[in-house]
Amino acid sequence: MRKIVARSPREQQLSCLKLQGPYSTSLLEYLAAHHQDYDLLAFFTYLYPTTFFGSQQAPPHKLLLVPTAHDEAPIHFPVFREMFARFPAYVFLTPEERRFVQETFDLQDTVKATIGMPVELAFEPDPDRFRHKYGVDGPFLLYAGRLDPAKGCEELLGFFQAARRHLPPDISLILIGGRAMQTPRDRRIRHLGMLPERDKLDAMAAATIMVNPSPFESFSIVILEAMLCGTPVLVNGRSEVLAGHARRSSGGLYYESYYEFVEATRLMLEDGRLRSRLGHNGGQYVKSNYSHGNIRQRYLALLRRITPTI
Repeated sequence: MRKIVARSPREQQLSCLKLQGPYSTSLLEYLAAHHQDYDLLAFFTYLYPTTFFGSQQAPPHKLLLVPTAHDEAPIHFPVFREMFARFPAYVFLTPEERRFVQETFDLQDTVKATIGMPVELAFEPDPDRFRHKYGVDGPFLLYAGRLDPAKGCEELLGFFQAARRHLPPDISLILIGGRAMQTPRDRRIRHLGMLPERDKLDAMAAATIMVNPSPFESFSIVILEAMLCGTPVLVNGRSEVLAGHARRSSGGLYYESYYEFVEATRLMLEDGRLRSRLGHNGGQYVKSNYSHGNIRQRYLALLRRITPTI
């Protein structure tokens, strides 16, 4: 796949970018006419035409990129090599994202900072409210996000069904979010669809284990929100970002195979003291690293380096 992407004609790459969207001629015209009114133009997410074409409308010394990148086919388009060479300053969400981008592109002679993004809860979660509202009893694993094979959900469903004979008989898997795939007919697997923010946080607090099976992540807000709810996490270790969160926080476990998934799930379900310790550690990790105050101070320190007028 990478070789096919790398060999595709430049015009085809640019066409794919525009078709993906969002593409705004008005935005590009505004940036070209008014970039001098700003000390800095910060572009979030490398993937979209707003970043690719928008960054062409101002001189490089005014540009900052927050790529939110992970290893996927589009990042290997040669046009992105051109784009990354245009930026003199970068902000990364995790050490793993920074390492990947530095290995993929030549970022010598650029300013780089690993800052993250703020993660705080909009509501005080109430686990009992979730269980009562949705009729949930017993222990359960929770997945929050788009139900999609690309997010590792097909593997998660297969792992869970196969692992059931090794786990407590009343264990369930609850899925929340939109879906791009079907779920099996299984009374222990429930898809609740899109939930209001309060209900989502209540679900995270009620969950026995929060799981993220995605092999591709640049940050994972839902895992950090679950940690703030005091819930231990179980993540796909093939995602270096997710495994990194688990290691640095001591707030969860990670797996790289079916057998590791079974053992990690069984261990956390059987050991309440371990779950409590992991949940506490995860909450402290997020509060210490991703509060609004911490993120603001890191950004201000970076901006003072690259824009002395601030």
